[in-house]
Amino acid sequence: MDSKLKFLCAAVFLIFQLAGCGGGGSEGGVVGSVSIAKLPQLGDTESSQPAANYNPAEIIAGGSSAGGITVVGLARDLSVELNYMVNKPDSLEYPETKGLIVLLSGGYMDTRLTEASISKAFLPRSAHLFAAQGYEVVTLERPSNYSQYLLPDSVDPENLDETTNSDETTGDQAIDYAWFDQYLLGDDLQRDLREIINAATGAIQNPANSDDIPVFLIGYGRGAIGAAANYNLTDPNGPKWSVHGVAFLSPAVTVLDVGSFLGDISDAAVFSKPVYVVYHNQDACLDSSNSDASNTAIPGKINDLRQTWINNGFDFEMVAVQGGFELNESPCHSLTHHGYLGVEYGTASLVTDWADSNL
Repeated sequence: MDSKLKFLCAAVFLIFQLAGCGGGGSEGGVVGSVSIAKLPQLGDTESSQPAANYNPAEIIAGGSSAGGITVVGLARDLSVELNYMVNKPDSLEYPETKGLIVLLSGGYMDTRLTEASISKAFLPRSAHLFAAQGYEVVTLERPSNYSQYLLPDSVDPENLDETTNSDETTGDQAIDYAWFDQYLLGDDLQRDLREIINAATGAIQNPANSDDIPVFLIGYGRGAIGAAANYNLTDPNGPKWSVHGVAFLSPAVTVLDVGSFLGDISDAAVFSKPVYVVYHNQDACLDSSNSDASNTAIPGKINDLRQTWINNGFDFEMVAVQGGFELNESPCHSLTHHGYLGVEYGTASLVTDWADSNL
């Protein structure tokens, strides 16, 4: 397909989405409309070679620049440890830090943050790309008291098929997601976030706005549950900061063992803050699929979410990403369209551009 036809297809799709919009929202724009972001694949600016000729290991490594790893005993229980990674912006390019971005990864937040390794999941492997746009970035690992259900030896976490909640090869059951959701929706995550954000914002040496450091909660997959639950987080006794917005990337609209995710993030109060949704047009993962995904047998969960919010009169922004490629057959794997493989930089830039507009 030549470039003119690609552009025409994108334009037709955008018109179709706009025509289907309705419901309430703010003046001056069509609430619930979906814009299309056709992103260049990682490396396109450096090489004219097609994605198939890229070295996958280099692509993954290029998105896995780990910052400093901190291990803390949490104030709520000093016997509980939590690892988190901090990526800082270039102080020469950004003498003033715009704000703080907190990344809540998907699944059960197994980001594997150590000095020697890091998860291949989208957020931890791309954290430095968010920081490159002028933000301090914190990536969280799940706390140790929510790790007693770790995958058995027979289950390879890189081989996990989240559509069946089991290892793709052995079929062994992997994790009790419903139990972990108690952390995402409960007081423990709220207290952990407040403690880590206090430490991170207090360490920003030259914030652009020291009177109210903007904090953005970015939830990928199931991490969107935790981001939504803490949309209004602040600490009157800590440094001056507040949550300025929440973003959901490939949100888990259908939650295994729990039921509909729509109720968890459709609380009207959440929409008192800016809400931003990013999804991939070719995402075929059950939890975050779009009706335009290549697997037409999977219903469009993202469209269900969008229509529910429109019907409720909520104000939000939504963008569909195009581009990239896949290296794994499991639709919910990180190295697929579900994990924005090949379009990491562009996807991160979409989020930071949205954050810039809400500073």
